[in-house]
Amino acid sequence: MIRCGLLHQSEAKSSLVKRSETLPLIKLTEDRKGLIVNAKAFHAKLERVISEYVSVLQNPQSKQARAAFRKKMDSICKV
Repeated sequence: MIRCGLLHQSEAKSSLVKRSETLPLIKLTEDRKGLIVNAKAFHAKLERVISEYVSVLQNPQSKQARAAFRKKMDSICKV
């Protein structure tokens, strides 16, 4: 089983992960010792960034980004 480090580590310490329509992406806790991460905003931002990255990779002229992606995937897959 893979555990989400952001969720489990932050909630076990002084930071929190919350779902909210009104919170900013990241904000300090009231005691200023931790962070509150807005899961909904984080997810929306992550989707946008991944979508933009996929667009870059789909562009044949993005040779450097495509080579870097391939190198990383080869390393992950141990090819």
